[in-house]
Amino acid sequence: MLHALLVCHGEGSRYTLLLNIHHLVVDGWSTPILIQDLLTLLNQGEQALPVPRVSYQEIVHQLAARETATARQCWQDVLKGVQPTKLFSDQPHNGKVRELDIVLEPEMEQALSPETIISIKEVNPDYFIVANFQQLLTRELLDIPNAMPINFHPSPLPRYAGLAPFYWMIKNGETKTSISAIKMDEGLDTGDIIMQRSIHFSEKETCIGLRTFQEDQNVLMLLDLIPLMVNNNFSYKPQNMQNRSYFGRPKSSDYHLNFQLEAQILERHIRAAYRHPGAYFLTKKI
Repeated sequence: MLHALLVCHGEGSRYTLLLNIHHLVVDGWSTPILIQDLLTLLNQGEQALPVPRVSYQEIVHQLAARETATARQCWQDVLKGVQPTKLFSDQPHNGKVRELDIVLEPEMEQALSPETIISIKEVNPDYFIVANFQQLLTRELLDIPNAMPINFHPSPLPRYAGLAPFYWMIKNGETKTSISAIKMDEGLDTGDIIMQRSIHFSEKETCIGLRTFQEDQNVLMLLDLIPLMVNNNFSYKPQNMQNRSYFGRPKSSDYHLNFQLEAQILERHIRAAYRHPGAYFLTKKI
């Protein structure tokens, strides 16, 4: 609820008290206690405020006994007739807004079933948000959102298109990448760029660490995209396909360590293959 930080300036002649208050309920009881604790700390243990005249139990009973019907009726009167703002007024309204949780079974990851596609259409979504999905969406799926499907790709597109860019960037010695949000089309990471953000990472980063970090950055970029999504107001930048580089899924041979290579290159290969599935080498029986 409350985080306090006392900052000393210079040699102690001046102090600044920083208070971070989160969802603090000002109920006439807990607030004086918190302030008392702070002042007691500042006064080196001397009690700064008198003991509250009302006990905590009495406050709880008073709050529980409050009549809420009047307040509830007031809110109902204020909100009477209010309709939620439609993001896309030209789209038909298909009933009340609701959530639909669609669980993809393993066999459905190869091709979404017709039943699932029907379920998605019933939601009438404005957007698809896709990240780290290993299958191409069909034109039928891409046409479902009222606005567009958006894909987050963890590379500076048009470079490092394709699967497992984390692995290839570390193996190739990169220390800078990007998060790219694109408007999805039927190609593989070929859509127009909506937003792109550069990211620097350590030269000792692993594939797993880079992937985790970039997944967190996806969330931050999505928060920046939401205002644009509300108004469907985007600017698009077509990818320059002359600069495109594509890398497929790593093969077993890609994880093999060739000791004819320099130690620095081998070290990158080990970090790129860290944990999944891991680098390996072959040797004669000892």
